[in-house]
Amino acid sequence: MPHIIEYEKNGLGSVITFSGTIEQDEIKAIQLKNRLNEFFTRWHYHILDFSAAENLNLSIDQLRQFVIEENELTINNLDRKLAIIPSKIAYKGIDSLFQILESVWGAWNSKTFGDIETARNWALNG
Repeated sequence: MPHIIEYEKNGLGSVITFSGTIEQDEIKAIQLKNRLNEFFTRWHYHILDFSAAENLNLSIDQLRQFVIEENELTINNLDRKLAIIPSKIAYKGIDSLFQILESVWGAWNSKTFGDIETARNWALNG
């Protein structure tokens, strides 16, 4: 699964753009890289862009564990938001991803959008 991680100016957050097949090893590598970012504990948001993702190649339990770990790491920053840009086409497994993300983060901290700019605006101003 190719992915691109962009860290926002002034440590405001991150935008992760996924494409192809999403694999567990790749998710763990992203998680580690994010944790090492000097601004991680102060981020206002994560934007996860799945618009080019084709498939989810990990179990629902593995995905749930990843999201729980991410959420626990942000416990001192309760204002952090998670913006999700879903795949344009419904692929097997991707729909479960959004349900898990929202159930763990809570509807008040996560929302789905059609593009990165709208998601960023909500994360900063909404």
